[in-house]
Amino acid sequence: MAQTSDLPVDPKFFAGVDVGGTKVAIMDNSSEMMHRYAAADYPNIDAILDDYFTKVGRRPARITLAMAGPRDDETGAITPTNAKWLSFEPLAAEKRYKGTHFETVNDMIGTTAGVLAEPRIEYEALKEGRPTAVGTKMILAFSTGFNSAGAIWDKQTDRYIFMASEGGHMGVLPQTNEEMEYLAYLQSKYPRASAELALGGKDGINNLIDHILTLHYDTGLIGAINRARESDRPVGAVLLEFATEGQGTSRDVARKTLEVLGSLFGSVTRDLALVFKATGGIYLTGSVALALGEYLVQETNFLERFIHHGAPHDFWLQHVPIYLVTDPHVAVKGSLSLAAQAS
Repeated sequence: MAQTSDLPVDPKFFAGVDVGGTKVAIMDNSSEMMHRYAAADYPNIDAILDDYFTKVGRRPARITLAMAGPRDDETGAITPTNAKWLSFEPLAAEKRYKGTHFETVNDMIGTTAGVLAEPRIEYEALKEGRPTAVGTKMILAFSTGFNSAGAIWDKQTDRYIFMASEGGHMGVLPQTNEEMEYLAYLQSKYPRASAELALGGKDGINNLIDHILTLHYDTGLIGAINRARESDRPVGAVLLEFATEGQGTSRDVARKTLEVLGSLFGSVTRDLALVFKATGGIYLTGSVALALGEYLVQETNFLERFIHHGAPHDFWLQHVPIYLVTDPHVAVKGSLSLAAQAS
């Protein structure tokens, strides 16, 4: 079998890649097909690219990879935050796959491009509002990890400029004794308690469940959570099921857990909205947002924490709409859009 480096480069062919904490998705401009890979099944990104190039029988002239992790602004190298891989270096990839140009972007830039540049992306309003026409839009990913980005209107070029961030690693500010106890629990486990460690789908929700269940022991909920973990089922789905369909103590503990999650989520979202001055609206993306977003916004203290009446800037935060992006592939579609724009 020929080496993938020997495959022909198609000058009219380009691709986008979304490198998540658990999954990698690839799309290209030749079809609507989505190529999906489980990150744990591959030793590095190159192995996934080899498989993809072999399947399509050629290599793209340009490929854009959106990845979660700190990006070297000079070399474009990114070390994935939630995948156990070494740093991906686009310059090294271009030497291996001669003729293919590699570009990396922060995963939130790919997501932002998908939200704003992809006309087929659908979303629903979780909070109505009156966005300003040229106000900054904030895109928030609530998934395996937790992060945000801003789309800032530039009237000189008449377009949005995307601003990446590592906002998911900022701290959290507890406002109740219960939240202070949770923060103390996180500080006992990690050198620094961050929003991602408190809320994110990989560690945060599990941390919160473990903490709450030590305070409010319930055998029914614990058993369901353990079975979900053993079968690699999202534990957030278990909480939602018990909170909406359960009975007795199991239901009450699930609701208590989601209440703490929603309240902290509201506070963190408010803080990020203030940082970006997100008068143009907030767009929630990611697997946790899709699974729990509607419940957290409508059934917990999320909105009270987000607006926080009486605190500075409540007058404009109450008018900021919050949308749930219902397309689970927004990041890879955004990456493909970026590759297409540069080709």
